[in-house]
Amino acid sequence: MYSDIISFIDWDFFKSPSSIAKVSDIASFPEGEKEIVLQRDDEYNLTGKLYFQDKTFFQKIHDERNKENVAGKVYDGFDVIGSYSNNALISLKSCRLGGLSYPGGKDFLGSADLNFNELNIKFTEKAPTRLREWYLNGPSQRASIESAEQKILRQCSKERFLSNEKLDLAENFGPCCLSKHYLWGKNSDYKFLLAKVPIEESKWSTNIQIEYHKDWGKIPEPDERLKIEELCSFVFGKHLLSLGYTAYDSDENIVEVYAHSPWGQDAKTFCSQPEYPPIRIHDYPPGDAEKIVNFLLPKYAELNEMLCLQEALWNYWISFDIPVGTNLPIIASALETIIDNWYKSKNTKSRGFYLDPEKFEEIIKDNVLDLKGKLEGIENGQKIIDNVRRANAFGIMERYRKFFEEIELRISPVEWEAIMGRHAFVHGHVHFDTTDWKQVIRQVNTLHTLFNRTLLKILGYKWDYIDRSVEGWPDAKLG
Repeated sequence: MYSDIISFIDWDFFKSPSSIAKVSDIASFPEGEKEIVLQRDDEYNLTGKLYFQDKTFFQKIHDERNKENVAGKVYDGFDVIGSYSNNALISLKSCRLGGLSYPGGKDFLGSADLNFNELNIKFTEKAPTRLREWYLNGPSQRASIESAEQKILRQCSKERFLSNEKLDLAENFGPCCLSKHYLWGKNSDYKFLLAKVPIEESKWSTNIQIEYHKDWGKIPEPDERLKIEELCSFVFGKHLLSLGYTAYDSDENIVEVYAHSPWGQDAKTFCSQPEYPPIRIHDYPPGDAEKIVNFLLPKYAELNEMLCLQEALWNYWISFDIPVGTNLPIIASALETIIDNWYKSKNTKSRGFYLDPEKFEEIIKDNVLDLKGKLEGIENGQKIIDNVRRANAFGIMERYRKFFEEIELRISPVEWEAIMGRHAFVHGHVHFDTTDWKQVIRQVNTLHTLFNRTLLKILGYKWDYIDRSVEGWPDAKLG
């Protein structure tokens, strides 16, 4: 019953602190001997510490900060280039310095906090044959991530993985894991493996890897991998928080590392939230999540740019991270992102107009000329004419109605009420002492469900979904 799916146990490159001993000289840095230590903090944000011997650097920083600055100016930071072990080239993007202290520690005169957005390490120019993306905030251990193949994913130490000896389960071959917590993603021209990472790091999160092999078709481009990340997040109901990736050659030596901090400011709190999958993922028969991901992925990849689904999902996830009520406009924004781009796409019948715009202009042409003559010299006359010309375009609620008609999605009175519920929060009409907060919570759940139904519908899904507009959250048929 055991599978030939075997992998070695690994995790994000910065699971331990790393030092950059050779740093290129740049204007923003101290001169002379210096060192940078990189690691992740308790929230898995990348942090850096710069140590140096330059006695004049404190005065240099003081002078820079006292220069006249323009209020509101965005500081882009600076890039740092250095050498990692074995002459690997490392680059840090958009760096900023802060928190200068003296003495610096580590036998250095001074130190400073080094903040940055992302980094890249190139160990060799060899082409990678395997790439692993690392994520926090995977679905909980209770969630069913299991392949329909019902085989075991066997993970062991890298040394044992690379050995030519038979991996006999009766033997003790160091840290190992036998797991059904994985699924096979099968795109048209490549496969990928999504699995839970069997490590003790970040106990407040379920850690996920998505693995790509050249032998499985190809290692897809970053934008293709991002679409997989986005769709899997939606299906699981948990926003996968990317940490970066590690690329390996055919001998499993590291070719390249890319790393960044997870999305948001408080990964621990975000990861502690329950999942809200749009579809109930069943334990039996095995492979339910795998089937859903593989069914939705081709259509998601096709429509992603056209309908700005990445931006819509960005608003969707933000709405889970802010207080109830104030998140109603954010969920509505996620919906309206899809609606707005639908009317710009080739899929729309109406393009957001009652009449063909050219036909409408022809019909009102004489009336507009007559109106211009009558309003000539009158204050705001041109604005009145502009409003007449805009009368052909759908208003905001009509855009909703016609959009749902075009995608053939039936909307209930409760859903219309939830859509309307956002107005009070947008326009400042909410009085906290008199607001029915139970109703607001129902509207939030209903609008989240409507977003799920909308995205599922345009992706071609036809079966059951979780209806959070109803107490008990039953399954319902997508209509």
